[in-house]
Amino acid sequence: MGYKAKIAKTVLSEWGETLGTKLFGKNIPTNVKPILGVGKNSMSKIDAMSFSKAIDLDGEVQQPLGQLLKSAGDGNDDAFGLLANAARDFQVEDQGYRVLDRARKNISGPRRKGTLSEKTGRAIIAQGQTTPPSPKRAKSIPPNLPQEEIDSYIEAAEAALLSGKKNRVDVPYLTDKDGRTFRLDNKGGKKYGLQDQELKNARNAKLQEVRTKKGNLTTRPGVDQREFYADPDYAARHKKNTEEPHHRAPLHPSSKLKEGLTVKERKQVDSILESVGIVLGNDRFNRDNLPKAVHKQLHSWLKKNKILLGDIDMSTLSMRERMKYLRQFIMDMQKSDQKTYELMQQFIQQSRQWQTY
Repeated sequence: MGYKAKIAKTVLSEWGETLGTKLFGKNIPTNVKPILGVGKNSMSKIDAMSFSKAIDLDGEVQQPLGQLLKSAGDGNDDAFGLLANAARDFQVEDQGYRVLDRARKNISGPRRKGTLSEKTGRAIIAQGQTTPPSPKRAKSIPPNLPQEEIDSYIEAAEAALLSGKKNRVDVPYLTDKDGRTFRLDNKGGKKYGLQDQELKNARNAKLQEVRTKKGNLTTRPGVDQREFYADPDYAARHKKNTEEPHHRAPLHPSSKLKEGLTVKERKQVDSILESVGIVLGNDRFNRDNLPKAVHKQLHSWLKKNKILLGDIDMSTLSMRERMKYLRQFIMDMQKSDQKTYELMQQFIQQSRQWQTY
């Protein structure tokens, strides 16, 4: 008997059929049936009933759980591991299980000295994964020069920059009596302001350290992060300053999803998101080349609409507790993709109009 014939003759267990119907209706995928059937490699009655109860309590569990089962049915080992962990966590959520667990703890006595709670352990893991929040920024001290000399430099430098010339290459830096250097920085649109170059360099170095740690945390092990920044047409794009590499799934909110998780758990997060077409970190499949104007508009829109902000600390949460945030991340990514498409359509339309003039 061939493999397909064996699947066709798979007999679903009573609890497997109940779960399969809740997830897929009458059309249970053929690759999922063996998992919901009867046999040593099939899902246990306890796990199936735990998943069914979880769906009853929270309908949003249905979609990601269905995707996990399909992935496991295709032979994905990570999906099998995540199913086992999810079943365990769903069982813990059940009130009866928690009462029983508490009774067992009381019988066995108090926690052994030196044993850390799960939240404390995850917090310790998170400390080594990401950089702690930076202290308040140091304020720039004005140049130690007469105001007339400062005003004269700003006027000349602004005119040069507006004409298309470049800082340092065409426009020299301003050096004060204390040896500190300043440059004129674009503050948005045609607005410029003096910037303490030493302070800016220190901030940039700190930002780069943070981005490196977030890139390492969010990128799947084994992925060459250099490929994200490797542009096959560098001269045609970035030299002309028209396009920029954009993280489709931003590093900051992605790192929040993984802070405090073990390597195995982080792989499980990747498996969930990749099953719906989302890749994290400095992976070339997480890169979009966006026109500079579109890139800026997109980030402004995301910030204004409070999408993909990464403003929730999940470093002490279990995988089960993070599931609702993973679902929200997926929905936010869909909104971001839709807005990116709309902005690109507008950009293309405007470009065609300019070409006709």
